[in-house]
Amino acid sequence: EGWTPPTPPDAGEEALKGGAPPNTAGDVALLEEMLGRSPPEGWASACKEVVGVRRHARAVMVIMCKTLGATAEPDGGIATKEYVRLCQNFKTEVGLLDVIKAHGHLEPLVMGLVQRVDRLGSLKPNSETCPDVHAHFGELMLLLTFVLNRFKLQHDANFMERLLERSLGWSGE
Repeated sequence: EGWTPPTPPDAGEEALKGGAPPNTAGDVALLEEMLGRSPPEGWASACKEVVGVRRHARAVMVIMCKTLGATAEPDGGIATKEYVRLCQNFKTEVGLLDVIKAHGHLEPLVMGLVQRVDRLGSLKPNSETCPDVHAHFGELMLLLTFVLNRFKLQHDANFMERLLERSLGWSGE
């Protein structure tokens, strides 16, 4: 009989809410459910898992990109204020975008950012119903510009073609 590593206990919902990374596949499933809530919970845990390139980093990356990626829903599935809040970690967690790109998950994330910027840009600003629309648009536009420049995606003709095709699709053109 050989040695087997000890099985870590589940971190649990409270620990995930507090920013602890997931320990088990059960925690990853719980994290996915938590990120589907309104407002999403457990984002700090997801970011720590990915940046730390821990045991469940790949599965968590897929969940993150699904959460922030392009959707068929007109409102994007997450309130814009929450979407912007989640995106703040891409500025504060050094290396998060690099790890996501290294694992081939950057494109869905960029598509989600472009879709959200497209949708916000097509809204008639109304300070009564959405007082922060300009701030949200600006934050997402800055992040999108940073990502495109950081990874030189504007020079990737295949990416730009896919982006144009998807953008025309969700804008109804």
